[in-house]
Amino acid sequence: MLVTSFKTYSPSAIVKVPLFALFLWAFSPIYHTTSGLLPAVGQMPMYKALSEVTNHFYYVSVFLSLCLSVLSAFWINYIVNQHNLLPRKTYLPALFYLLYTGFCGTLLTLHPVVLANLLLIAASHELFNTYRKDSALSETFNAGMLIGIASLLYLPALFLFLFIWVTLILFRPFIWQEYVVALLGLCLPWIYAFTYFFMHDTLSSLTFHLLKGPFREKEILFPVSRLYIWLYIILGTVVLGALIRIVNSSQIMPLKTKKTFSLLFWCFLLCAISIYPNSVIGPPSLILTAIPLSVFVSNFFLQIRRAWVAELIFTLMLLAILGVHLSVYLKK
Repeated sequence: MLVTSFKTYSPSAIVKVPLFALFLWAFSPIYHTTSGLLPAVGQMPMYKALSEVTNHFYYVSVFLSLCLSVLSAFWINYIVNQHNLLPRKTYLPALFYLLYTGFCGTLLTLHPVVLANLLLIAASHELFNTYRKDSALSETFNAGMLIGIASLLYLPALFLFLFIWVTLILFRPFIWQEYVVALLGLCLPWIYAFTYFFMHDTLSSLTFHLLKGPFREKEILFPVSRLYIWLYIILGTVVLGALIRIVNSSQIMPLKTKKTFSLLFWCFLLCAISIYPNSVIGPPSLILTAIPLSVFVSNFFLQIRRAWVAELIFTLMLLAILGVHLSVYLKK
């Protein structure tokens, strides 16, 4: 009864969340020295400096991915509960965030999107705290800077800067200084990066990723085996059901919750659009969407009245993911 145990806001979840992550990341040895890993697309020169070290130590990369994903899961769960986005306090957002990030073998090792997600969650925390504040200059600057750092690791995260302006439109009266400060926060990490690469005479590597990278020919690498197709159908059906449930219940939501779900929907759209800059488009390209989807799907499961139905749906999702991992092992 995994879903039922995570529905409650119990201190035992502090142990259960890492254990569930360990269960998923235990499949990482399957992908070692196999062709099951997709290339780490969207990575920037700032990330390559880190990957040059971790690429030589596979299990260090796995450990870092595990720790960062667990930290992200706890953080997004904290944000959801702090702002009362769901009908009651729960650990389901952490559960589903790990489920969505753990279904792809590439993300069981350190990937730029894993780092970017952590920074985007931190930016979201800053933005949600701007609601009804007299001044939000520091929060918007911090959010812009965090997204700027994320984009230096994973270029598609740059699209999420628009998420800041959408937040200001929905959450706050028009104060032009906040829009400018957010832009300054975004630019600050890039100014430092341009200065560093200019001083080391490697500026061309950064400008190539920024100006030419998004316009390279695209290669689509979504696996299309029977197990993957089942996984896409199950995950897609759950996401569609979650979105329909939010639309149907939006009329009875408190105003702040309604606005926040609108923000998360915009976040989902921007994350989906961010797929474009990648030269290789595959499952890892979609993982930015795990942030809003973990909240949408948690709301969906909380409103399923029959516990056995929720457990059955979750079991099908988990079995589909395990089937994908095991299929890679059987091909070795």
